[in-house]
Amino acid sequence: MDHYGKARREGLRVYSAAIQANADPYLPVLEDKVPNLAQLTRQSLGIISVPVERIVGSVSSGRSYAFAGNFMPILEAGSEFAVKWERLYESVEQEGVNMPIIALEYLGNYYVIEGNKRTSVMKSMGALDLEADVTRVIPERSDDPEVIACFEYFEFTKATGLYAIYCTRPGSYQKLVSLPGMRAGDAWTEDEILSLRKIYHYFHAAYLEEMKDKPCLPTGDAFLTYLTAFSYLAVRDEDLEKTRDRIRLMAREFELRSGRVNLVMDPEKPAPLLLNALFRPSKVKAAFLFNRSIEDSGWNYWHNLGRLEAEEKLGSKLETTVRVVPSRADFEDTVSSLIADGYTAFFATSPVMLNSTIEPALEHPEVKFLCCSLLSNYTNIRNYYIRFYEAKFLMGMAAGILSKNGKIGYIADFPIYGTPSAANAFALGARMVNPSARIYLNWFSAANFDAVTPFLDPEIRVVCNRDITAPNHTARDYGLYLRNGSEIISIATLIPRWGPFYRLMIERILDGTFSAEGKQRVTNYWWGLGSDILDVAFSSRMDSYSVRLINHFRQEMKEGSFSPFEGELRDQSGALRCSEDRRLTPAEIMCMDYLMDNIVGSFPAEEELIETARPLVRLQGIRGELTPELSAFSWNRKWDWKRMRVLAISDEPSPKLWGDRCREALNGVELILSAGDLPPAYLSFMTCFTNAPIVYVHGNHDDCYEKKPPEGCLCADGKVVLVNGVRILGLGGSIRYRPDAQNMYTEKEMRRRIASLRGLLRRTGGFDILLTHSPILGLGDQDNRTHRGFECFGPLLEKYHPAVMVHGHVHQSYNGVGFVREREYFGIPVINASTSWEFDLPELQPHREPTRSGLRRMLKNSES
Repeated sequence: MDHYGKARREGLRVYSAAIQANADPYLPVLEDKVPNLAQLTRQSLGIISVPVERIVGSVSSGRSYAFAGNFMPILEAGSEFAVKWERLYESVEQEGVNMPIIALEYLGNYYVIEGNKRTSVMKSMGALDLEADVTRVIPERSDDPEVIACFEYFEFTKATGLYAIYCTRPGSYQKLVSLPGMRAGDAWTEDEILSLRKIYHYFHAAYLEEMKDKPCLPTGDAFLTYLTAFSYLAVRDEDLEKTRDRIRLMAREFELRSGRVNLVMDPEKPAPLLLNALFRPSKVKAAFLFNRSIEDSGWNYWHNLGRLEAEEKLGSKLETTVRVVPSRADFEDTVSSLIADGYTAFFATSPVMLNSTIEPALEHPEVKFLCCSLLSNYTNIRNYYIRFYEAKFLMGMAAGILSKNGKIGYIADFPIYGTPSAANAFALGARMVNPSARIYLNWFSAANFDAVTPFLDPEIRVVCNRDITAPNHTARDYGLYLRNGSEIISIATLIPRWGPFYRLMIERILDGTFSAEGKQRVTNYWWGLGSDILDVAFSSRMDSYSVRLINHFRQEMKEGSFSPFEGELRDQSGALRCSEDRRLTPAEIMCMDYLMDNIVGSFPAEEELIETARPLVRLQGIRGELTPELSAFSWNRKWDWKRMRVLAISDEPSPKLWGDRCREALNGVELILSAGDLPPAYLSFMTCFTNAPIVYVHGNHDDCYEKKPPEGCLCADGKVVLVNGVRILGLGGSIRYRPDAQNMYTEKEMRRRIASLRGLLRRTGGFDILLTHSPILGLGDQDNRTHRGFECFGPLLEKYHPAVMVHGHVHQSYNGVGFVREREYFGIPVINASTSWEFDLPELQPHREPTRSGLRRMLKNSES
C-alpha cells in the first residue's frame, strides 16, 4: 500500500488546508457549479489526449467524497477503495492505461463522468496527458472574460485540433496565431500545427517540472508569455533542455503576483540603504536606444534632449552613448556589445522596442533596463511614460474657449493604449468650458490621412495636431492652432521634459535605491504635471483671463486634487464609465479602450494603417498583443473592497480578551476597533496575541492616554487612517458635561472638529468606517446629560455614506435585556461596540478615489 499511502498523505494535506480556509475540501462537482448543466448544448469531441492538470473534478457527487480537491484519495488505507486504487496503480505501472476515461469539458477544464480512480492514479504518477472520451459543454454567451476566452478556444481547436493549449484571457488566441506570422481565419497547414504542438509539448513538460508547488500562471497563459519573450521563430527548433533553461530564466515572470504592477505616480526618492551605500557605483554608463534617427523623429529629439540634460546635471557621474536599433536582431547585438563595453543601464526610448528588450533583460538581471512604454509585466524591465492626458485636458479647455461653433479637430498618432486617455481628456476639457463642443477625430497613422486637408469640414478651424515635430521638419501644424485659410496661428504646445526622469533614475542607480524600489515587482513610472516632466506652453494670442482659468486647473492637477476623469462619464455608446460620486483610478485611465460621447470618430483597424505603424499597434494597440488587466495594477487593487472580520470593543474589558483565552478569541479577526473608555494596558495586552491592527479613539474617561497611550495601537482620533485599504475616520469624546474636562465637546465644538476635516476628506475621497465614542443623537443614546449623542454625526454619515459606524459610550449593562447592538441610519449599519462584538465589514459601494496628497496624508497618519 506504499503508493496509496503516499497519495493519501498528499490528499489529506490538501484536505486539511481547505478545511482551515473554510473551503470545500472535496473534489469539485460540475453539477453543483453549473445548476443548468442539463440544458446546455453539448458537442462530442471523441477520444482525445487531455492535459492531466486540467482534469479538475467530477461531474456528479457520487465518488467525489473519496478524493481531496487535487484528486488524491483520502479514504482509510484498509478500505475496499484503497485496495482497488492500489491494484489499479500496479496495473497502470505494468500495462499503462488501457481504457480512456469519460469526461465533460466545460470552460477549458475537464470533469470526470467515469474514471475518477484512473485520473487519481495518473495524477499521483505525475502524468502529463490522459486519453479521454470528451463531450464539450458549451456555456451561454456573456460578457464574462472567462466565457469570451472559452469561445475563442473553440475557434482555435476547430482550426488546429490542438486541445491542450488553453488560455484564460480574451484575445490570447489572436496573439498566439499572430506569433508565427498568421492572421485570424488563415488556414493552418499540417507542418504549422505539428510545429506548435511540439513547442507546447516541450514547454508543458518543462513548465510543470520547474514551477511545481509554486503559485504560477496557468500553463496556456504562461506559454503565450514565453513565446512573446523569446519569439516563436527563436524557440521553434529548440529541444527540451533548452526550453527548460529558458523557463528557469523566466521563472519570476511566471509567478502569480497579486497587484504585480507597481504604478509609481510621483517621483518620490526612497531613502538610501546603508548596505547599498557601501557598494554603490561612482559612475554609470548608460546607453540610449532609438528605433529611428533623432533628426527624423520629434519623439526621439525630446528624449535626446533629456539625455543631454541628465548628462549636464550629473557631470562626471554619467557617461552616455546613443544607438539607433531598428530591428530586434540589431537590438540584441547592440546590447550585447555595449554590456561587454561596461554599460550597465539601458533606456529603450520607444514602446515598439519593448519585445526586443525582454530577452536581454532576462539574460542580464545585473543590468538595468527601462523602456518608454505604458505596458509591461516583466520584473526586469521598468516602464516609464508621461501622463499626457493631463496636458491634453488643458489644451482641450483652450480649444473649447477658442471654438465659437463647438467643432474642434483632433489628430491622434497611433491607436495604442495611452492615446484614448489623451483624446478623452481633451474632449472633457473642451466640454468643461464649451458644453456644445464636439471633437472630430482623425489619425495621422491612417493610410488615407491627408496632412494638407485633415478635415473636410471648413468649419473646423480649431485643431489639435501631433504634439512635437522633428528638428529637420519645418511644418508648423503641431500642437493646438487656429487655421485661418492657409494661415496657421499657433496657440499652445505640449512640452515633454524627459531630463528630470533620466537624471533621477541615474541618481537612484548611483545611491543604490533603484534595485530596492522594484525588488520582486513590476514597476511602471507614470508621471505627470506635478513632477515637472510635462507642461503646456501658451502663446501670447491666448486671452490672459482664459490662461488664468486654465492655470487654476493646472495647479489642481499638480496637487492631485482634480482629475479630468471624475464624475459621471459616458462613452460613445452611452455606457456609464464613471459614476457621479467617484473618479477613475490611474489603472482605469491607463487601460482605457473607449472614446467619450462627444468624440466623433473611431479606432482604425491595423490594415487601415500605414505600414510603419503596424508593428507598434500590433504590440500595444487597443486590440494588440499586450492587453492590460486592471487586476494587475497594485495602485488600482488597493481600493478593491475586501470583506474582513472586525472586532469592535469599548467601555468594559471582556474577560475572554483579557486572559489566557485571548489568542483563541482573536482567531480570524482581521481588524480591531476600540471605541474608547478602555484601559491602555488592555489594548496593549491584545497586541501580543494577534497580528490584526488595533485602531482606537478616545473615550471621555481616557485622559490617561495622553501620558501612556496603548502600545502597538493606532490612534485615529481627529484624522483618517488607512488600514488594509480601509479608510477609518475617528472622532472620539463625548458630549461635554464638565466644563474643564478633556475629550468632551459641546455640539458646536464637535461640528467645528468635523468642519476642520472637510479639506482632508475631500483629498481622501471620504471614509469607509466612522469610529466614534458617542452615538448619534436619538439613535442608541440616552436621555441623561452624560450619554446624549451628537446630532452632527448624522449629516456626516449622509454626506459620505460609509460602510459602517462603530460607537461606544452606552454600556450594554445600562439597558440589560433591552440593549440593541445594531441599528441603521438611512441604510448605514450603526454598531454599539460595548464590551465586544464581532461582525463582517459590509460591502461598500465605489467611493471617490483619494488624491495623491490624500493618500500620502493617510499613510502618514497610519504610521504615527
